[in-house]
Amino acid sequence: MSDYRFPSLNDTAWHDTRDTIQLVSQLMGKIRRVTTPSRKHWWHVSLRCAAAGPYTTPMPCGVQTFDLLLDLTQHELLLSTNQGERWNRSLSGASIHALADDLLSYLTQLEIDVPLDPALFDDESPLAYDSASAARLWSAFSQINSVLRRFQGEIRGETSPVQLWPHNFDLALLW
Repeated sequence: MSDYRFPSLNDTAWHDTRDTIQLVSQLMGKIRRVTTPSRKHWWHVSLRCAAAGPYTTPMPCGVQTFDLLLDLTQHELLLSTNQGERWNRSLSGASIHALADDLLSYLTQLEIDVPLDPALFDDESPLAYDSASAARLWSAFSQINSVLRRFQGEIRGETSPVQLWPHNFDLALLW
């Protein structure tokens, strides 16, 4: 096995940042759920691990396709489309309400219909976000993703992709 080095997550200072990342991940999962065809085991709700953070995988909407990346290296939520459109917002200082409102408004400008109840993200208090804590947390998730993918490659039989589940904020693999 490779040499995995997990960062220390023993202090309580990273808890608020973890909660912020989970909340933004839940927003991404809700958008993925309403824009992606249903899949077995709710795979249309889960996120995947990119090098920089959790992402949705491409979501088709008419002639457009878009995806969302919670970039924990640049500390922003990023939307990209197959038409070359890009939108990003910093995770520092915003509220989940403002972030969701800005994102949904931009999707509307792009004529991408996302039937999401905005009341799900109505908290207007500023999100707590510390970039060093986010980097440690994402380092741990990245290492766990690597371990699960290596394990996945060594077992026989059908497996799911390694998935990040926003509601419980955990990585999992079905075997």
